[in-house]
Amino acid sequence: MGLTLHINDISKPEVKAFLDYARSLKFVIVDEEEVSLSQEQIEAIDEARISLKKNGGKSHEEVMAKMKNKYPNAFRA
Repeated sequence: MGLTLHINDISKPEVKAFLDYARSLKFVIVDEEEVSLSQEQIEAIDEARISLKKNGGKSHEEVMAKMKNKYPNAFRA
């Protein structure tokens, strides 16, 4: 079994203390890999933001209903 923790702000003293403690444990591996986006991904996000401003968005309920209709086996009853 594995566990992943996502910590967005590692500058806080309590987070640094937690990470120092976690690193001291033999069974914990701390992977501090930076995630970066490709230029293509950045452009796709920018395009989506422009479309959202121009055309508006859909509610979570609308999107979920559409996905459940399209992929009925992907959702638990």
